[in-house]
Amino acid sequence: MSNLNSTPNLRSLGIGKVLTQLLQIRLGIAIASAFFSLIELIAKPLYQIVAPIDELLSLVSIFIALGSVIIFCVWLYRIHLDFKNLFGDYAITPGGSIARFLIPFYNIWGIANIFNTFADKFEPEGGDLNKFGKDVRSLIAPFYGCLFGSNAINRVAIQESFKNPNNPSLPLMFFISAILDIGLSFVFLSFTKAMQSAVNQKAKRTVG
Repeated sequence: MSNLNSTPNLRSLGIGKVLTQLLQIRLGIAIASAFFSLIELIAKPLYQIVAPIDELLSLVSIFIALGSVIIFCVWLYRIHLDFKNLFGDYAITPGGSIARFLIPFYNIWGIANIFNTFADKFEPEGGDLNKFGKDVRSLIAPFYGCLFGSNAINRVAIQESFKNPNNPSLPLMFFISAILDIGLSFVFLSFTKAMQSAVNQKAKRTVG
């Protein structure tokens, strides 16, 4: 899923490289956060020593996450421009992809529709394009599992941290949340790599 070599006439290529690097950083931060959460869970005295680092990492992660969402939206728009140029009859417009991703409630269906539409278009192409399509389709269920699971446990953990900050279950909740964030970061990175690699190869076939 890592074929991000230069391909002419692709509007998504440059921003795709930036997004991939940003999502790799986000994944690294998520892994580090999970490690600190594990320390808090099993070795509280040790965690008190490293807590300032964890707090700084949490602050950085907020900016990285925000940046990732913004860059992802730009990339999503541009890669759908590429889909339109390569296929002509691609079912989702660039603006439609942004709406499907951002609009609350609508995006519960819309995000799956983005990735299923991609898979439906690329799987019949055969070869590596078929594989990229199947890879993207296989990631949809894990994406929703991590997303809904993370949102639910974060809501409970935050509410409980205000009501009862000494609750002994809180470190476990934050650790589970960190694990789910690793999953979510990995899935977003995998989506990006698979879709960008697929459009790169499709463009090369078209030129060839």
